Amino acid sequence: ADVWSTPQTALCDDVGRFEKLVLLEDGSRPARTATKIGHDHFSRTISRLLRSKCPLGPTPVSVHRQPAGTGLPAHTDNVNFLLTCHLGLVVPPGVCEFLIGEEARRWREGRLLVADTSFVHATRNDAASDRFVLHFTVWHPDVSAAEREGIVRLHDVLRGLEEET
Repeated sequence: ADVWSTPQTALCDDVGRFEKLVLLEDGSRPARTATKIGHDHFSRTISRLLRSKCPLGPTPVSVHRQPAGTGLPAHTDNVNFLLTCHLGLVVPPGVCEFLIGEEARRWREGRLLVADTSFVHATRNDAASDRFVLHFTVWHPDVSAAEREGIVRLHDVLRGLEEET
């Protein structure tokens, strides 16, 4: 069975051949949300991420694959209470860029790229092979513990409503 999935989102019209491999369904609740693939094949990765004490956000932790010669068009995630993190796993030589506003940032293997994706951003991989990053979110440092708790509770209610429909 193919363990890669194409993200479904109304925030970006064309995800093309972009795919993700979900390790944790919710980074803020790792004990309850590890996927089978995450548990069976990425337990050391998950363990190291948790030991880092990063304030993981309530979004999936996943490996993102962007095929050679593709990109994501400009879009926003419409969320300003989280910061998006990409750890370069496999970054081929050539132009692999994360574009935010007018700034182009290049992924680098073993390096962390952090961005506020509430701003318009896009990606491109003009290299000859696929680009892989570990993707996760962390809470924006200006969000209080009480605000975090309220956001998580609201998301729980919204998920419950989605499951009912």
